[in-house]
Amino acid sequence: EDGIRDVERSRGLGDVYKRQVMDTLSISRVAALDVNLPTKVVASMVAAAAPKELLALILPFASSMVWPDEAPSRRRGAPAGSAPFGSNVWAVSPWRTADWLPLVATDPHVGLTAPCMWYAACVRIDGGGRAVAGLTVPGWPFFVLGRNRHLAWGAANMLAESCDLYREKIHGASYEVDARTRTLTTRVETVPVRGERPHRAVIRHTHRGPVVSDSALLRALLHLPAGADVSLAWPAAIAPTDELTAFRRINRARNVREFAAALKTYGQCALNFIAADSDGRIALTPAAALPKRPRPPGGRILDGTSTRDDWEGVTLPAPLADCIDPPEGVLVNANDLPVPGGRDDVIGPLTCPPYRGDRLRELLTNDQRLTPRRAGQIQRDCFCKFTNEFTSLVRPLIPAPARAIHRQAFDLLRRFDGNMNAGSASAAVAGVLAELFRMKLFQHLLGKNVGPRFAHYYLSYPAVLRILRAEVSKHDVLRLESPSDAGAGGARLRSIAADAFTGAVRYLSRTQGRRPGLWRWGRVCLLYTSDAADELDGVDLGG
Repeated sequence: EDGIRDVERSRGLGDVYKRQVMDTLSISRVAALDVNLPTKVVASMVAAAAPKELLALILPFASSMVWPDEAPSRRRGAPAGSAPFGSNVWAVSPWRTADWLPLVATDPHVGLTAPCMWYAACVRIDGGGRAVAGLTVPGWPFFVLGRNRHLAWGAANMLAESCDLYREKIHGASYEVDARTRTLTTRVETVPVRGERPHRAVIRHTHRGPVVSDSALLRALLHLPAGADVSLAWPAAIAPTDELTAFRRINRARNVREFAAALKTYGQCALNFIAADSDGRIALTPAAALPKRPRPPGGRILDGTSTRDDWEGVTLPAPLADCIDPPEGVLVNANDLPVPGGRDDVIGPLTCPPYRGDRLRELLTNDQRLTPRRAGQIQRDCFCKFTNEFTSLVRPLIPAPARAIHRQAFDLLRRFDGNMNAGSASAAVAGVLAELFRMKLFQHLLGKNVGPRFAHYYLSYPAVLRILRAEVSKHDVLRLESPSDAGAGGARLRSIAADAFTGAVRYLSRTQGRRPGLWRWGRVCLLYTSDAADELDGVDLGG
């Protein structure tokens, strides 16, 4: 509001300009809606659908989850939020580089859009010797990622549980809390629609926040069961964050200390920032506004009929440890925990598995004299630790192929070295096999409604490895239906592996011909967007 008043006083502009400024200020809030809300819904469904003896392998943190008795929605397709994108950001100290200057790299991944949401630019201020270059979002007046003459910075999504969903029991104009009824508050929003009459939306609120299940769009986004009423609590509604000032200061920061200080007012959405300055210092600064919860976040939908899980406020900045100039001279984040192997009591258990971050750390610590050229190669690295371990565990479960084309495909799988290069035939077999196996496994374990949805989420990747490791080390861990089913787990897993391998060969044969040596992983990624991918209907083929 102070900024708007300053603009109006200096320029004498009226309501139109004020609306434009308000639109600009709103961008960060719109972008801040929690990225793991759909994950909470799917995780809660998994907790309700998984056999108890398998839940510890599929979702170790899910023991206290609850979900309404209604059956899950039967709408097919990949749930929103499941896109196979993973960002990364890293920095190395000058004593690790060839020219004794620090290096920063950032690779933000978002869904494909037309036009692209990122806008690359460079701004020079005449007479002051100042310049800023990087990426911004149209309508946002500062650079989100970039560099000035003293500092370079990037960021990756923290995937912190900064929002909560509450399952509400609503009766008309009231809702139930602690065995008492409270009145829903309402407000009316009028939304202009080009070429049509304005749309009138009635928004209901509990004491925690808006009832998001009233929105058809959000109901579809969250795949809510029929009859479920869910409210949303999120820090943007109550926390005194100031992203505009934070980025203004970031763009002008001269060192990592000023950079970290600028983030004190930043809260939406939770990001892990990494920066390096011209003095040779590197720093990781997690920035978020996080709820004060009565108990640690658990990746679950909460019971709204009790105040047990009501927030006690919001912490800004959140109590997250930063890191400056680590002794190893390397800082990395790939949507995993800011501190590798650290605790998730504050952030929550929905961060990404660490295999991408671990791979980056391995590459960066192995290079003692890193150059910008080598940094570019590392950013284009195609080695996938998940697929590499997956193939080593699943390959012994596949029976010896009888048909020639299957034998050739299996030989390619045997030669797979973990590199998902676009021109690799081995990667084509391994990649399609991994996707089909994950889909078939969780469909078998969780049913046709919940299983395919969970298979689309990043949480399913470590779950697959946990199940396969347990099978290798203990045998017969998949007691799927009843105690009498004990002993059949290994056979079932081998059957799923065989079916997935056969399906992978069938899909690749139909889409790329019957000569396995000419199959290419890059063509798999391209063809998946076409109608030729019906064999992999609903299967996510992202790297």
